[in-house]
Amino acid sequence: MAPESNNQDRALWRHAHGPQLPCVPCGIVSGLVMTGALNPWDRALYLSVVHRTSFFDRSNWQHPFRGILQTVGQRGLSSGLYFPLEEACSRWTSSAVVGGQLAGIINGAMLNPIALVKHQNWGSKEGASFVETSMHLYRYAGLKVFTHGLAVTMCRDAIFGFCFSLRKTAWHCQDERGAFAASMVFAALGTVLSSPFNYIRNITYASILASDGTSRSMRRRVEALLLEFAADVRRQETPLRSAQFVQERLKLGWGSFRVAVGMAMLDFAYSACCRFLNGGV
Repeated sequence: MAPESNNQDRALWRHAHGPQLPCVPCGIVSGLVMTGALNPWDRALYLSVVHRTSFFDRSNWQHPFRGILQTVGQRGLSSGLYFPLEEACSRWTSSAVVGGQLAGIINGAMLNPIALVKHQNWGSKEGASFVETSMHLYRYAGLKVFTHGLAVTMCRDAIFGFCFSLRKTAWHCQDERGAFAASMVFAALGTVLSSPFNYIRNITYASILASDGTSRSMRRRVEALLLEFAADVRRQETPLRSAQFVQERLKLGWGSFRVAVGMAMLDFAYSACCRFLNGGV
């Protein structure tokens, strides 16, 4: 009976304190698999925003796995770090909400350079390796180029982390299906509320090679695109058409659904893997 009692004690401790280091590989493996499968969706969303085309435009789905190594690397690291970071930050701050925000900020700051290179690959006409794209950016504007989009990425991920952390207050008395639904709902909410920052990040990434690479030039380019976006909204005939235009431009439908499904599946897979590694509890 003693071994069973010890296992129960360890299970109670893990439930109170969250996953430990052995769960990091769970996040990475889950992220690698999920990201690889959803790479065509992610790339089509990005290209539809940058080129202002329909999500289903055929050109957005050509070369669906271009940039997959960068994407898999970034998302694998992101998911591998996010959930343990969320638990650690929540314990440190004694707040699930603040912990979710901090985890988002740290993740966004650390992985912004990889995301930048990935988006440059997605928008290129010819495939290039991660190293080739990185060196091209470095030769163009120096090391500082890899900080472009950093501030807006941190804002975006702080908002998303705040919203996604709310699932913890909603699912502690629910079964697995209820927990999955809660993850989807709060991930979708985070995507919607952070979508303006995501749009700014996308056009910031896309504007690097359209400017001279300096911060001032980049800022002018982004400001011009945002002013153009606002003017396009005002030109719509009715408030309903304006709302539809904003929804289409920010890709709230397909983008929100992709994040909601992806994060809920990652959360489920991560939790199941952690339970398995921690003795099946």
